[in-house]
Amino acid sequence: MVDEFRRNQAVFDELRAMVAQEPRVTRVARDFIWIDGVLNVPEAERPSHLPDNRLARYRVLFDQLKLESGVIRYEDGSVGFLRSSSGMVTGGSSKEFIWSKNINAPELALSGSSSLKDACVPKTACVATRKVAPEWFISLESH
Repeated sequence: MVDEFRRNQAVFDELRAMVAQEPRVTRVARDFIWIDGVLNVPEAERPSHLPDNRLARYRVLFDQLKLESGVIRYEDGSVGFLRSSSGMVTGGSSKEFIWSKNINAPELALSGSSSLKDACVPKTACVATRKVAPEWFISLESH
């Protein structure tokens, strides 16, 4: 994920800027959006908050960055770029890239064999986050 981030940082920056321009949209996925954190916004209302051409651009960027679950703006202003998620609330895992001014996490060592999966011991109820660039992180959560 670190190499992918470095190769695509300009695309991540473009997507982050788009999210910042959406005054009320807090989540954009391939087939749904959230407004002010509210789930299940009816599709008929979506174009008034996120026009079709804008949603199409999000989808292009999701494909370029291999983001299976879209993006989310958290309450603290951080933005999650959701690479993957599996399972249910009671058990599963997720991987994401995060842009944030509010996270204090160790730098990811570029040498050595340690990975985020290695840092998540035990394998449940764990969040491992590593800084990969100023204000940019990768995170693995297992629950």
